[in-house]
Amino acid sequence: MTEPLDSPPEQLPPAPESKLVTGQSKKKQKKQKKQKIVLDVVIVEAEKIVGTKESLFGQLFGKPSVCNSSCKVILSDKQYVTQTVENELNPVWNEDCTFQYKEQHGTLRVELRQSFAFGSMALIGEATVDLTAVRPGDDVTDRWCDLQSPASESDTASVCGRVHLLLHATSPGDETALLSHFGEPLSYLPIRVSAGDIVLFNTSYWTAAAARMMQGTDWDHIGMIIRLPSGKLRLFESIPDGVNRFKLNERLRFYHRIGKIGFRRLLAVRTKEMLDGLHDFHLEVLGRPYKALANVLEMIRAFSSSNQTENLETIFCSELLAAAFKRMGLLSPELCANNFLPRDFETDRVPLLMGKFGPLKVFDRQGERPIPSAAVGSQEEVSLPPGP
Repeated sequence: MTEPLDSPPEQLPPAPESKLVTGQSKKKQKKQKKQKIVLDVVIVEAEKIVGTKESLFGQLFGKPSVCNSSCKVILSDKQYVTQTVENELNPVWNEDCTFQYKEQHGTLRVELRQSFAFGSMALIGEATVDLTAVRPGDDVTDRWCDLQSPASESDTASVCGRVHLLLHATSPGDETALLSHFGEPLSYLPIRVSAGDIVLFNTSYWTAAAARMMQGTDWDHIGMIIRLPSGKLRLFESIPDGVNRFKLNERLRFYHRIGKIGFRRLLAVRTKEMLDGLHDFHLEVLGRPYKALANVLEMIRAFSSSNQTENLETIFCSELLAAAFKRMGLLSPELCANNFLPRDFETDRVPLLMGKFGPLKVFDRQGERPIPSAAVGSQEEVSLPPGP
């Protein structure tokens, strides 16, 4: 509220209007330069791809050229890579990602890549999108981008296809954003998430490799995203230190250094009752111990879904998620939570009563392995109830 003046306005000395305006303008311009923008991107498809390289098999046996292609989208230091579409010169992805950036970093780079055996890759073509024309308040931009082949020393770049993108820039928190129905954009990875979404982990420890081998899956650990009453997102998981919650972006950064991360969104209407049930459940089980070796038979029986009763006094990671979905009313109360393993959440083996899980979105490993500690990555001091 403005303080009352001690004297009438006409008795005050005139303000230096020109200097005041100039100073405010400079501050405003400086603030505008630092404005954060949220960019939703849908990678729809590519077409008219040419210039693909023959695989060694094709060169040896004269097989026709096919293209196993994926699309990488890069903005500043963040990137998203689609799944690979095999044997298709007009691939369709319909995958989404969401970046956060400042105006001075507004250039989006798109790469079309070809996959070969044993994980080798080749760049087919690339394009850049100047985001200065994609600004908050504008409608969704529907754009076809010509892909330029990488130029060698003996030739020049040429158009080798085009990729179809949907782009929508908004300010943080704008509920009219193209992908706002998927939740809140993360700062560490270019994806939107919401409470109830699941996060799968492939870590580099030998015990994790053994767990993956036993399950026949790429994933050895799993967690769930929850939202606190304050609105902050957390990763809710059961680790050898027990059940706890962690600051989401920092915890993802830790896991990303020791392996790859996969997301599956919960595609269901989240009612207040569901979210209240999830929050109450997480407060009830915070601090409970992980399943010890004495309970290893219970975990083994989960491979054949032969556990007849559940005991949540100790909890392993996928059991925690199944119990949480039961509390939300999304799994039948007759099911035993300790009959679920991480592999079940990778596939469609979890019989949700409503809704479904979205496709798996994978972020490959980044960086070097840190000092191994189960609790690294912003553990909160909330090991035991009461909650926040």
